[in-house]
Amino acid sequence: MVSPRSWVQYAGAGLLVAMSLLTKYSNVAVVGALLITVVASWSASARPSRADAGKLAILVFCAVTPVAMWFTRSYLLSGDLTGSQQKYQMLGWTLKSLGAIRDHPFFGASALDAFVRDFLHGVVATLWRGEIMWHGMPRALRSVDLFYSISSALFLAFALIRARSARDPAERAAIWTGAATVIFAIGSLAVLSIMFDFGERQTFPSTRSPYFTSGRLIVGTLAPFLTLYVYGLEWGLSKARIPGALVPVVVGVALLVLASQTILAFPVSQSEYNWFSLLQAGEAGSRFP
Repeated sequence: MVSPRSWVQYAGAGLLVAMSLLTKYSNVAVVGALLITVVASWSASARPSRADAGKLAILVFCAVTPVAMWFTRSYLLSGDLTGSQQKYQMLGWTLKSLGAIRDHPFFGASALDAFVRDFLHGVVATLWRGEIMWHGMPRALRSVDLFYSISSALFLAFALIRARSARDPAERAAIWTGAATVIFAIGSLAVLSIMFDFGERQTFPSTRSPYFTSGRLIVGTLAPFLTLYVYGLEWGLSKARIPGALVPVVVGVALLVLASQTILAFPVSQSEYNWFSLLQAGEAGSRFP
């Protein structure tokens, strides 16, 4: 007898997948994680029981149905499944033809440099620190951004190496699914980068820098990303024979993030036009009518 609670959990998981996608289409990587979970669960047993098959069906149904309903509504109202076409037109973006896609730097002579330095580094750095714009320019600390990128690449690689030798199948499945989710998310931004001609835009993304490097677009993958980071960090420290260092290192990274964000936001916080100054002005005005 299958507990009703397990059915509710599968239904809730499916609804969370749908909500993630409908909240932000760039969270499409969560669909890849769903597919991996379903395929892995189905292939784990040559002949899954009726109860297991039913739970997987509930999972998929609850994930697909809300998205299908929303896409149908968008198509009936605007003739566009996602309802995003009007936004692209307003921004001056146009979809490239298949032939024009090859003009992107990802397919040029410096493809690897464009992908790693211009695209991947930007995505990872902004996933860590977000995007603070001041006087039309992004605020960043180059050395800290390099730490974000290098440490992320290193520890995520360590996580995959560790997962290969993990004895617990559930542990391996969780790590590989998390890694696939992060890869799908970054891949979706790469695909978006080559799909559009950004016209005469001078701001990000632009014809000169045709990359979607906003980590906020894939912030839905932050939990698996940080899980992989710490998982790989722990393995690296154990191989370096530094016992008991995990918590101090994690605290150190957190303090680095806090300090760098404080430095980046400090000029903004000092402006008389920010929200805090407006609040102070409003309080002063209420005291002296």
